[in-house]
Amino acid sequence: MKALVSNRSIVTRFLNIATSKNHCGMGGRVQDNVPVPTITSNEILVKVKAVALNPTDFKHLDFISPPGSIIGCDYAGVVEKVGDAAGANWKVGDRIAGAVHGGLFPDKGAFAEYLKVEADLAWKIPENISDTDAATYGVSAVTAMLSLN
Repeated sequence: MKALVSNRSIVTRFLNIATSKNHCGMGGRVQDNVPVPTITSNEILVKVKAVALNPTDFKHLDFISPPGSIIGCDYAGVVEKVGDAAGANWKVGDRIAGAVHGGLFPDKGAFAEYLKVEADLAWKIPENISDTDAATYGVSAVTAMLSLN
């Protein structure tokens, strides 16, 4: 599958952090040979249809992500596979959206064709909401909830 992965070396990341500037251009590349993630019993495999951009995405690219990590937090897509323990609320073909901690793992970022997510960190997309709109609710909804608490 294709995915946007980090390709920064540790030296470049330290230089970026120390100077608060981006050195050596973009910190990621589209890679064609990324394996489709393998899910555990409490996870869902999602075919990604739309993503949203957050400040954390470029910060991971430029400063934080280990090389090979898939970037991206917010997504919307269709359930392709359901883990054994995740099946109570989900079925193949469901339209779902959510947020993941993209940028830290080689198999858990939204900027890819397929994404694995924990079953309890996703929600069904209502029929009257487009995938593009649904993808924008991930980090922004969590931020709004936390600010109200």
